Amino acid sequence: MPLVELYVAAFMCRGFNDTHVLYLLSDPSECISTLYLMIPAAVGLLYLAIQGPIITLVYFTINPSGHEADSKTTGRVDSIYTICRLALAITHELRVDDPTAVTVVLIMTSLIVTYLAIRYQPFFAGQMNDIRAGIFVAALTSAIQSAACKKAGGYDSVTGFVVLCASLLPAFFAGYFIAKGYRKWVVDGVYRRLKDPKAAVTKTAALKTSAANVLGWKPTLKSAQFDDHTLHSGERNGSDDRVSRASNDEENPATAQDEGLDDAEVLADVDKIVNERPEEPVKIFLDEWHVELSCRYLQQNDSPRALHLANKLFEEGVKQYPKSAHLILMKAYYIRDFGFQRLTNVEHDLRHVKSLKPAFDTRFFMFFEERTLEQELRQEDLLASHLNVTGFAEVLAMETSARKWHLATLLAWKAFWDYLKSDAASAECMPYLIEMAATNQEMAEKYYSRMVAKYPNSKQALRRYGAFLMTARVVNDTEHAQRLLDRAEDIENEESRAQMMQSENMRSRRPSIFSTLVNNDTKERNMRGARSGDELRTAGSRVVPLQDSDEEGERRGTFSGSTGRRGTLDATIEAASMEALEAGDDRELQSPRTRRPSVAFGETTDHAGQDHKISPRNRMGNVSLDGGMDEETGTLSRDEMNDEQDVVDARERACNAERFRKHEMPIEKAKDLRVDVRREPILSGPDTVPSWAKKAGPGSLPSVPSATSSQREGRQVRYLKSIFEGRLKSNISNFRHWIIGSCVILLGLLIGGCVISLLTYKNITSALSVAYQRMRPRFQTLRMMMYIRRMQSLALGQYSVPDKTATMQLLLSRFANTLYNIWNRTLIPILMQFHLNDPDTILIKRSAEGQAFFDQVNPYFLATMIYDSGDWIMNRTADWILANPVQFARDPHPRMFMENWLTINSAYQETSHVGQNAFVVDMSQGMLIMEILLVVIPVATLLIAIAVFRPSVGKATAREVQMLSLALRLPKKFIVERIESLEIEIENIMEEIEDENAPEDAPKLSIGKDVPPASVMENHGKRKMTTMYSVVLVLFALLGAIMFVPALIQSKMGIDYSFLIEEISTRAYRATGVASLSWEVAASDSTCWLPGDNKLWLKYFTSEFKKAQENMMVDTDGIPSILRIPATATYVNTSEQR
Repeated sequence: MPLVELYVAAFMCRGFNDTHVLYLLSDPSECISTLYLMIPAAVGLLYLAIQGPIITLVYFTINPSGHEADSKTTGRVDSIYTICRLALAITHELRVDDPTAVTVVLIMTSLIVTYLAIRYQPFFAGQMNDIRAGIFVAALTSAIQSAACKKAGGYDSVTGFVVLCASLLPAFFAGYFIAKGYRKWVVDGVYRRLKDPKAAVTKTAALKTSAANVLGWKPTLKSAQFDDHTLHSGERNGSDDRVSRASNDEENPATAQDEGLDDAEVLADVDKIVNERPEEPVKIFLDEWHVELSCRYLQQNDSPRALHLANKLFEEGVKQYPKSAHLILMKAYYIRDFGFQRLTNVEHDLRHVKSLKPAFDTRFFMFFEERTLEQELRQEDLLASHLNVTGFAEVLAMETSARKWHLATLLAWKAFWDYLKSDAASAECMPYLIEMAATNQEMAEKYYSRMVAKYPNSKQALRRYGAFLMTARVVNDTEHAQRLLDRAEDIENEESRAQMMQSENMRSRRPSIFSTLVNNDTKERNMRGARSGDELRTAGSRVVPLQDSDEEGERRGTFSGSTGRRGTLDATIEAASMEALEAGDDRELQSPRTRRPSVAFGETTDHAGQDHKISPRNRMGNVSLDGGMDEETGTLSRDEMNDEQDVVDARERACNAERFRKHEMPIEKAKDLRVDVRREPILSGPDTVPSWAKKAGPGSLPSVPSATSSQREGRQVRYLKSIFEGRLKSNISNFRHWIIGSCVILLGLLIGGCVISLLTYKNITSALSVAYQRMRPRFQTLRMMMYIRRMQSLALGQYSVPDKTATMQLLLSRFANTLYNIWNRTLIPILMQFHLNDPDTILIKRSAEGQAFFDQVNPYFLATMIYDSGDWIMNRTADWILANPVQFARDPHPRMFMENWLTINSAYQETSHVGQNAFVVDMSQGMLIMEILLVVIPVATLLIAIAVFRPSVGKATAREVQMLSLALRLPKKFIVERIESLEIEIENIMEEIEDENAPEDAPKLSIGKDVPPASVMENHGKRKMTTMYSVVLVLFALLGAIMFVPALIQSKMGIDYSFLIEEISTRAYRATGVASLSWEVAASDSTCWLPGDNKLWLKYFTSEFKKAQENMMVDTDGIPSILRIPATATYVNTSEQR
C-alpha cells in the first residue's frame, strides 16, 4: 500500500489556493506544466498495476504442512485483492470530492475480497483465513455504515462514529466464525458423501421431490425430454452398446416390439416412466477447491490411516475433476510433504497437467516443482540433502564441465592414434596432439577432483572419477582409481545395511500405508522365493559354478554347492533378489514425512533419461526362507531374524551383480563390434583391478596381445610408456614454464621502465616547476625593494608626478600583489618545504631605537622577516607616507630592504642553485636507469633465446623423434584396437549426454574430433614455436626499449630548460636592478648612496643585464636559446625596447 500511495500522490494535482480544485480532471495540461512529475508517475503506476498482481500471483510458498503462516494454495485471491486496492486508491485520489463514488467502490471491493476469502480459504493455516475474513467483513461493515451516514446527513455525526467503533469488533468476529463455519460445512459434507454416496444421492433426490411437491410441479413429456437432454455428459453419451442400440432404433422403428414389450403395459406405467431418472454420478465434491480443503486435517494427524484417507480423497477428486490442473498440482505438493504416494507418481501427474495447458500461475509452480524434483534426485545421488538452488547449479556445472573435458580428452587421444595409424606421421606434429590431450586431461581432472572434494560420499562422483583415471589419462592411474571405486563400494554397502535396518525397524514399529496395495504381491513373491529355496536345497550338490573362466568367475560370482545353511541361504536370497531386480519393483514403503526417495542400492534409467533409485526396502521384506512373512507388518518372522546378516550379504551380492552388468556395458558393446578388449593386458603387469576396469584406455598402452611378441617389442612399449609417464609431460610443462617465466621477466622490466618513464614525465611537469619557484625569491625581493625606493623618493619629492597620491596608491597596490599573492602564498611555502631546517648562515642588518645590530637567520626565517616588514608598510596609507616622508624613510622596516638587498640577493641566489642542482640530479638518475634498461632488455631477450630455448628445442626434438620411432614400430593391430576401444568410450559418454539433454541442447565438441592439418601441427612444434616466441620476444623487447627514447629526450630537454630558467631568473634580477637604479638616478636620490655610486651600480647592472640577454638569445654550454620558445620571443623583444 505505501507504493500505491507513493505513485498515486503525484496525481494529486490541485490548486495551491483552493485545494479542492483537481486539475487532473478539469485541466490536465496544467498538471503536465507544473512541478508535479505527472508522466513518470503515470508510467510508475502503470508498471505497478501490472507488476503488483503478477508478483502476488506467483510470489508465495506452497507448504501444506501449515508450519508457515503465509503459505497458501493460490495467489489468485491476493492478486484480485491487489487490483481492488489499486482501484480503491486511484478512485480515492481522483474522486476525492465525490464521497458517494468512493463509498460505492469501497463496498464493491470489500464484497469481492470477502467472498473470495470465505469461498476459497487460500491459506493452509485456518486461523489466517478466519482472521482475514473477519477483517474484510469489518471493512465491509464500515463501508456500509459510511453510506448510511452519508444518507442520514453527513460524516461528522458523533453517533455514527460511536456506532462504527461499536460494530467493528462484532463484525470481525462475525466474519471470523462465518469463514470457520463455511470450512466446517464443506469438509463435513465431503466426508459424509465419501462415507455413504448412496445416502447422499437419496437425500438429494428426496430434496428435489419435496421441492417439486411443494411447488405443485408435475413432470410432462416435454419436460422429461428436456431433462433427458440436460443429463450429465457421461451418462448422456452412454457406452458403445447404447449408441449402437440407438442407431438400430433409428433404422428400425419396430425394434422395441422385438424386446417383448407390450404397448398396453408401457402405457399403463407412463407416469412412472416419465418420472424415472438415470442414476447421476455421485459428486463427492461440490467444487474442485473442496478437495484440498478436505485434506488439511493432515496438519494435525498424519497417521497411516489419515494418509490413506487423503490418498482416497485426492483420487476421488481427480476422478471427478480430471482436467483441473490446480487440483493435480495440490496433489503433487501433498505427496511431496506427506509421502502417501511415490514421487514418480508426482512426475507423471505433472507431465499430465502440462498437456492440459493450465493457467499462468499453475504452469509457473509446475515448472518450479519439476526443477525441485530434479534437484532432490540429484541431492539423493550426491548424498547432499542440504543443497540449495545455487549449490545444485554448481554441482550440475561441475559435472557437465568434467564430462565435457573427459570426452575432449578421449577425442584428443583418438586423434593421436589416428595420426599414428597414418603413413605420414611426423615427429614435429606429435607435440600438438599430445599437448592437446594433456591439456584436456588436466581440465577434466580438475573438475572431477573438485566434485570428489566437495561431495566425498557421492558414489556417482567417485565412480566417474575412477572411470576417468582408468580410461582417459595420459597414463592410467589404476591404484588411485581402484581406491576410489572401492570407496564407492564401501559407501554403498554401508548405505544398504543401514537402509535395510531402518526399513525393517520402521515396518516393525508402524505398518505401511501401502501394505494393502502390495499384500498380494508379497505373498506371491514369498511363495516364489520358497520354491526356489526348496529346489536349491534338494539340488545343492549339483549346482555348478556359473563361470567360464577365472575372470568371469570373479566378475559374476559363484553359487556354492557345499553343505550347510549358508550356501543354501546365499543361493536362495540371491535368486529371489535377482528376480526382484529383474522385475524392477521399485515401490517404496516410506514414512509419512519422507520427502525424497531413499538412498539407492542400484540405478535405473527411464525413457526420459532421469536417474531413479530402486529401493530395496520391500525387496527385502518380500524375501523369506520358508515362505513365511508377517502379513500385517510386512517383516520377516522371528525365526528368520537370526539370519538377518546373511540376508544383507546376499542382497549386497545381488546389487553388485547388477552393478557389474552395468559396468560391463562397454565390454558388451565391444563384443558387438567384435573387439575382444578384455584379452589385452595392462603394461604395469598383473594387478587386482576388476575386469570391467581393465578396458583399453588412451594411455594404458598394453603390449601386443599375441604369444609370439618378442622381448624387443615389450621393451619398446615399456620405454614408450615411460616417455608418456614423465619425460614427455615434463618437456611440455618445462617449455611452457620457460616461456611464461621469460615473459614475466621481460614484462617486469618493461613495467619498471614504464614506471621510471612516468616518474620522469612527472619530474618534467612538476619538479621543473618547483625548481623555478625556488629561483623566484631572488628577483622578487629586489622588486619589492624597488617599490619601496620609489615610494620613498616620491614622498621626499625627489620625483615629480602630476598626482602623487594616485601614484603612491599604484605603488602600494603593486607592492601588495607581490607581497601577498606571490611571496606569502607561493614562495614562503616553497622555502619552508626545502629550507626550514637549513643552518643560520645569513647576516641581516637591523636597527631598533637608533641602534644597529645583526641577526643570523636561514632562508626561510629571512622570508618571514621580509613578509613582516612588508606587512608593516601595507598597513600605512598613501596619505600617511606622503605626510611623513622622513619617518617612513628612517623606519626599521623599509630600511631592512634598503640596507640588506645585496645580502638577500646572495642568499636566495644560493637557494636557486640548490634547487636547480636537485632537479638536474633527479633527472640524471632517471635517465641513467632508462639507458641501462635500453641495453639490458634486448640483451636479456637474446640470452634467453640462446641459452634456454635452444637447448630445450634440441631435447624436445630428440624425444619427439625417439617417441615417433618407437610408436611407429607398434603393430597396426595394436593401434586399431586402441582406436576402437576409444570409440566405445566416446560413444558411452555421448549417449549419456544425449540422454540428459535434447539433441539440439547437447554440447557441440570439436576438440580433437579430427586430425588437424599437418601445417597447423608443425607450427605448434617446439622448433617453430621457439622461433616464433623468440621473434615475438625480441620485437617485444625492442618496442619496449623504444618507449624509453621519448622519455630520455624529454629528460634532456628538462635539464636544459632548467638552466634556461636559471638564466631567465638572473636576467629578471638584473632587469629589476636596472629599473630600480634608473629611478634613483633620475630622482637624484643620494640618501642611500655615496655621490656617484648609484650611477656606477646602474652601469654595472645594465652591462650584466645585456650579458644575460645575449646569453639567452643563443645556445651556449647546453643552455638552449629562449627564442626556441615562440611565446617568449615577443616578450624579450618588448623588454629590450623598454
